[in-house]
Amino acid sequence: MLSVPPEPPFRTLLTSRICSALAGPAVPVLLVMTVLSTAHGPRTLSAVLAAEAAPAVVFLFIGGVVSDRFSRRRLVVMADVVSAVTCVLLAALLWSHAASATALCALAAVNGANQALLFPAYRALFPRTVTPANLQAANSIRSLVGSLSGIAGPALAGALTPLTGLAGAWSACAVGYAASAVLMLRVAVDAQGSTDDSVLAQMRSSWRYFRSQPWLVAVDAYAAVWHLMVWAPFLVAGALVVDQRYGGAHSWGYLQASIGAGTLLGAVLANRMRVARVLVVAVAGVGIFGAVDLGLGAGLPLAALLAAAAVGGVGLSVGDICWSATLQARVPDAVLGQIFSYDYLVSVALLPFGLMLVPSLSAAFGSVTLLTAGGVVSFAGMVALWVLPFVRGVLDETPAVAGPTAAEDLAEAEALADV
Repeated sequence: MLSVPPEPPFRTLLTSRICSALAGPAVPVLLVMTVLSTAHGPRTLSAVLAAEAAPAVVFLFIGGVVSDRFSRRRLVVMADVVSAVTCVLLAALLWSHAASATALCALAAVNGANQALLFPAYRALFPRTVTPANLQAANSIRSLVGSLSGIAGPALAGALTPLTGLAGAWSACAVGYAASAVLMLRVAVDAQGSTDDSVLAQMRSSWRYFRSQPWLVAVDAYAAVWHLMVWAPFLVAGALVVDQRYGGAHSWGYLQASIGAGTLLGAVLANRMRVARVLVVAVAGVGIFGAVDLGLGAGLPLAALLAAAAVGGVGLSVGDICWSATLQARVPDAVLGQIFSYDYLVSVALLPFGLMLVPSLSAAFGSVTLLTAGGVVSFAGMVALWVLPFVRGVLDETPAVAGPTAAEDLAEAEALADV
């Protein structure tokens, strides 16, 4: 049985997130369906998807700053309201046959910026709803809901569209976001960001803290290299290898489904799992995904490759859960939203470059060589982090959120910056 933290604020927050989580994964699917159904071509589709993705970098950083200055609960409510309004506007455009490419791009950009603003506020509010002892269990439930909604949301979009039309499907998403906003208003625990310092002083403080924590810098540096050399080759070269060696593109779907099944299993396992060296486990969870790249490079039988993908999915899920719980427990509340922003931005910063470089590198060295190199890098980086004492020394003996250790870390970072 899953261990669901008993705190009422967490359970209300969880119910709210379930409502929005069903709508969230459906939105990208509905955007594509909307573009295609309104007789727009591939250029419009590319522009709409780019318009949704482009604001993420800028607004994710802004979201971190805002979430550490204002009420995080209200920010999440506002984000849900904006999402609901965006869905209503898209439905109205379809009903009125006015879904121009410009309008679709504009609303996609609003949605992308809004989701980027939501992420730091939600992740920073999350630990306030449970006791420190229940952080890992709460994060595993969050991960499980996210994995299930990633399956159910697109399926719901596909099922509703023939019954209600695209406008009806967008309206259903609006209802989900509205219900989430109403439930968020009932979350009793809130985290009010600090507004004493100027924005620049706040940004300097969070950056000093980030640089002063070697475990945080080291893991994020590894994550950046991992996205560049492991994940990017998997997404591009891996898809090509699967198509050529394993009977066509449908096998890529099987591989992705195996990873998805692994993430579900990982969330269940992490729900009750207790480990002493939590950061070692978090790094291992990411590192073992290198087995998938190595399996593709070695030409493993499809069954063995799918098994490796499932194990890789377990690792990614457990790694994310342990990492999130570590940040939420150890980072001072005053900078937690910004640290989540830095963490995400640094981790994925090199991914676009990797995606652009993979075709050229595959042509020069071969897809198999590139995937094999990625697998080696994944495991080598994992072992390199394990031997660092400041990584091994992060234990699952975390203080209360914004407790003495976190406060002392922030004070020390400020003192060092003033020397």
